[in-house]
Amino acid sequence: MTGNVVDDSSGRPVRYALVGRKLCSWRQSTGGFLKGAEELMLMQDYVRTDAVGGFQLPKKRVALLFSFGDIGLNLRLAVQRSGYSSWQTNFPYNALATNSPAPELHAGEVRLRPR
Repeated sequence: MTGNVVDDSSGRPVRYALVGRKLCSWRQSTGGFLKGAEELMLMQDYVRTDAVGGFQLPKKRVALLFSFGDIGLNLRLAVQRSGYSSWQTNFPYNALATNSPAPELHAGEVRLRPR
């Protein structure tokens, strides 16, 4: 997952913003909660944006355990920086580009609003 973080009013890069990713799953269709090992499989990663506001989260392999029904798999991206309102969104799993050697997702330009 890659992208750029910019100031919504000026368009300038936001340096050192904290960018995080978590693989999210809801099990409402099965009525259950995540089982012990599944919680560990969905761990999150964080990085800081560079001097030009860019970020690249590390590659990660995730094993998904068998489930009955649609688990609604999403990639959650969250961005925080002091002086700005927090930003968060979900990308559906099928938004991943799978035509490359490893699945990837470019989040584009994330615009943070100054507080």
